[in-house]
Amino acid sequence: MKRLIAKIIVLALLLTMFSYLAIAESGIDVYLDGQKLLLADPPIIQNGRTLAPMRGLFEALGATVGWESHTQTAIGQRDGITVRIPIGSINPTINNIPKEISVAAEIINGRTYIPLRFVGEAFGDTVNWVSASRSVEITKQDHQPRLYQPFPTEDAIDIYYVPTDYRTIQEAIDIANDGDAIKVLCGTYQENINYLGKELIITSVDGPEETIIHGNYEGLVVRMHSGETLDSVLHGFTITKGTAGLSEDGDDALVYPRGGGVSILNSSPTISNCIITMNAATDFGGGVSIAGELSSPLIIDNQIIENISHYQG
Repeated sequence: MKRLIAKIIVLALLLTMFSYLAIAESGIDVYLDGQKLLLADPPIIQNGRTLAPMRGLFEALGATVGWESHTQTAIGQRDGITVRIPIGSINPTINNIPKEISVAAEIINGRTYIPLRFVGEAFGDTVNWVSASRSVEITKQDHQPRLYQPFPTEDAIDIYYVPTDYRTIQEAIDIANDGDAIKVLCGTYQENINYLGKELIITSVDGPEETIIHGNYEGLVVRMHSGETLDSVLHGFTITKGTAGLSEDGDDALVYPRGGGVSILNSSPTISNCIITMNAATDFGGGVSIAGELSSPLIIDNQIIENISHYQG
């Protein structure tokens, strides 16, 4: 009898050891936003699905961790999303909405393992399996690069392309009428543009990193001083190397001392998805100046960085 009990104990120890080795030798790495996660317990693959330790995964994703003992349910909460994963069930919930998964959460050697892809995607993150390196790559929602979208031009009366239809943006502005759109292909355009009070959509095709309006240190890069409205749109450009009040030229368009990058005076245009950088002004607003009682522009989703002025902005 004693010998039988001893064999059972040895067998149990061996099973535990083999189970531990199977986990330890799984060789699965998990990367979050390009950084390798150092989890206390390594992930495992179960029926083709990756399971990761509950606490380590939830905390790495920025979620609070909960455990409901009477239902044996793992709980994670982040950004108003609550994920509940009962042990042994293929029907977890996201904000109390039932979902179905192919592999249930398990308790292995006293550790709770939960389905990695389900959890990541439940919080809106992107999860990819890289078979060549046997690794999982997670990109958190707030780190995912946004795809650039040109400003909608479906309702434009006429559409002009720069530099195919016109060599410069200003040439297209001069010929265009209210309600028209100007689409600018990628490249660097060394010019200073004036909207001339027109209601135009001027949008880049490929985004601000690829489409640059370079003021060449010769005055305001973008001038809106003629009563432009919210229908006067500038979208998707890098605006750089503009100077307000620093030119020796006597033209007021050049020596106006505010808004080296974008200068708005008694106007209310829309400026969106632009990078406004490395501009200067002798007065206010090295990057952007908004002046005049009639100005009420929409300035949205821009990066305004590394500009200088005598006072501020």
